Amino acid sequence: MQLAPGMLLEFPHLPISDVVRPKATTPEMDALLAEARKEFKQKKYRKVIVLTEKIANQKPYEQEAQFLLNKSYLAISREHLSKEEYSKAETVLVQIAEEFPGLKEALVELGRQKRPQAEKHYRQGVKYYLNEDLTTAIRVWQLALKLYPDHTRARQNIEKTQAILEKLKTVK
Repeated sequence: MQLAPGMLLEFPHLPISDVVRPKATTPEMDALLAEARKEFKQKKYRKVIVLTEKIANQKPYEQEAQFLLNKSYLAISREHLSKEEYSKAETVLVQIAEEFPGLKEALVELGRQKRPQAEKHYRQGVKYYLNEDLTTAIRVWQLALKLYPDHTRARQNIEKTQAILEKLKTVK
């Protein structure tokens, strides 16, 4: 039989097997989740992560535990951003589920904050370059690239300065 627009498909009702049913929660799991909630309210996010990961090991699809886990990672990433610890913030953000609300905004904020910091490193590298400390200039420009990989001037200056250092080696 071929399907045509407007046709009604009727699927059979099948009994749900025990294999598909989620595991029943245990008193231990309930206690862990209650403790995670309490710690979250007290803003003890690292403790929440430990607790919710224990829950996830036993019951990976426990929604509230996953929510608390992702929300805690998000809060910790904000702490790192406020201290300008960009690599730490980035490390924490990659732990969050892709579809979690607030992740995209946090990533945008991370990028927004990293760019001016990269520019500071770039200008500092120029100062080292002008003072003829070429090796340090390259190192500082590499920090700029680490923060903002699309920093074209930093990349170009590294290449030019490396070429100068190579020429200087042949002269000596």
